[in-house]
Amino acid sequence: MADKVYIVNQLGGLGNQIFCYIFYKKLCHDYPDKKFLMDISGVYDKYYERNAEFLHLFPNIEIDLAKDSQVRKIEHRIKVKYKGKGHRFAIYFADFLNNKLFHAPEGSCVTDEQFRCWGNMIPEGYWGRIGFFDGFWQDMDFYRDIWDEVTSDLIYRDIDDTENAKVLDEIENSNSVSVHIRRGDYVGESRFDILDKAYYSNIIKQVQNENHDARFFFFSNDPGYVAREYDWVSNRVVVDINYGKNSYKDMQLMSACKTNIVANSTFSIWA
Repeated sequence: MADKVYIVNQLGGLGNQIFCYIFYKKLCHDYPDKKFLMDISGVYDKYYERNAEFLHLFPNIEIDLAKDSQVRKIEHRIKVKYKGKGHRFAIYFADFLNNKLFHAPEGSCVTDEQFRCWGNMIPEGYWGRIGFFDGFWQDMDFYRDIWDEVTSDLIYRDIDDTENAKVLDEIENSNSVSVHIRRGDYVGESRFDILDKAYYSNIIKQVQNENHDARFFFFSNDPGYVAREYDWVSNRVVVDINYGKNSYKDMQLMSACKTNIVANSTFSIWA
């Protein structure tokens, strides 16, 4: 079993990508005699807006990547990288082939729920069956013993464009408050609760009462909504310069603010 490798999947947007990455780091730390690889094919493609954002934002990150052949062998499935026109059909076709031709052995996939049931430790007798890890791993307490290592990895790349540099300068030279309003993919999705105006209004007014010179920097995947619904906030800036493949840059700007009003979003939490 010396040559056996285990794959950690990358899933979701930037906030969840960071969780998956530090879970990978934690496994490497806790089980140094095992070989772990990361499969980023689910979040990396030149046509895909999210395009492995965690690698773009944090240049100190180092990972061993899984090859396509290892994914097929270990996860027993074909993964679709193409995200261009017709990608939904490509995914459908791949799912058909996976159901017909590939079947991961029982117990080879470790999920969040199963990992928690094990008390966040892999039982020694299970390593022979395990092949890959598939989840979001959103338990901050699990990473406390490697926190210094994690924070040294999560150092932002220098901002190198004029628009973001200007906003960053305004943030650093004011009593800056980030306000993250997550809409977009949350709207109409029953799995997510969208925080309402009352939530944001109450906190904004509290901050205004305590800090009369507070400057509010709004970040959202629906800037038009923010411009309409929060026009009553004095000394505000709606940051709408980062979208598509550059949307990850908002996290860096948010993290520079002195106060953060967060959404129920891992993007918010990491910022």
